[in-house]
Amino acid sequence: MKQDDVVRTTRARRGRHSRRNASTDMGVKYARRGKGQSTRDLLRVKSNPARGQYVFDQKTGTYTFSRSDIGRQLIISSAVSTS
Repeated sequence: MKQDDVVRTTRARRGRHSRRNASTDMGVKYARRGKGQSTRDLLRVKSNPARGQYVFDQKTGTYTFSRSDIGRQLIISSAVSTS
């Protein structure tokens, strides 16, 4: 089942967001900030994400973002296990 979360990365989370039972990453976008502004996809990388990039750990369901994206609102899409 596809599920979208709108989250804001915070210093307390150190650029991490965990999603319980996430089994498949379906992408991350910057959320729109105002009327007429479009979303932009972040690029998935294997490690050490820079601004506009993220890492997804399939075993733990944890998304990791760059420190320079802290405070940005993001839309995280993933498939979650229902069992």
